[in-house]
Amino acid sequence: MLFDGPYPTVVGPEFDVSPDAQRFLLLGEPEQIPPATEIVLVTNWFGELNRLVPN
Repeated sequence: MLFDGPYPTVVGPEFDVSPDAQRFLLLGEPEQIPPATEIVLVTNWFGELNRLVPN
């Protein structure tokens, strides 16, 4: 076995080799991101953008 790990099963190639054959690229499991607990609503965002970055 060349590699051992929690690699996902996907349709298509799960790995690739660099053009110079010096490296492997492997798909990994995505990091677990906690669910959002807050939503920020910005009104008049265009006015805020103009204030922060004037013409």
